[in-house]
Amino acid sequence: MEANVSVVAAPGSGQEVNAAALGYVHEQPDIDSSRVGLLGNSGGTRLQPDIDSSRVGLLGHSEGAAIAAMVAARNSDVSFVISMAGTALPYSEVVLRQVELIAEASGLPADEVALMRERQVQAMRYVEAGEWEKVHEIVRTDTLERIAGLPGEQAAALGDPDEPARQQADAQVAGMQTPWMQFFISHDPRPDWERITVPVLAVFGGLDTQVEAAQNRPALEEACGAPATATLP
Repeated sequence: MEANVSVVAAPGSGQEVNAAALGYVHEQPDIDSSRVGLLGNSGGTRLQPDIDSSRVGLLGHSEGAAIAAMVAARNSDVSFVISMAGTALPYSEVVLRQVELIAEASGLPADEVALMRERQVQAMRYVEAGEWEKVHEIVRTDTLERIAGLPGEQAAALGDPDEPARQQADAQVAGMQTPWMQFFISHDPRPDWERITVPVLAVFGGLDTQVEAAQNRPALEEACGAPATATLP
């Protein structure tokens, strides 16, 4: 998942101003309410004379929707929030369903799907405990098994499978060790959604394997007070 947040103005010009400052949240090991509130002060929109500052909202995609909720829950200047495939549960729960859906979409049998889910459960436990060598080994083993399942020519093109498996494990561990991921893994966005009193438009994709609608939509609806919903064909 990636986090993208934009400030959206709704004046006559319909201008959209990118909230680049919100990206700074990712670099903060201590994401507290005062810092998020400061970043949420509508940024550059106040510099635009043709934008009505009373009609400025936030659009967030994936993890960015959680950031938009953080800001909107703490800043009365935000007049609406748009969540596109936004998480409404802690990442540690969302990622387990991700693993299942991606494995199922790949055509794996039920027993292999269950095995991958159990590995993810173990990996998340090790991540939360800071046991990075064990996380590394789980990712490395999983990657080696994936390579072994490739057609012969594709597997041969990779050369020694240990090297790409190690590189994959190194990259994933490094990503999980970033301050943002250490925060986001256990962050529960529901209290932020519950605090928002302005209109919220949440858009989910029925075929999305990253942020499943069936998992996240009910949680978001409950947090926001069961708003009216619609399903589009």
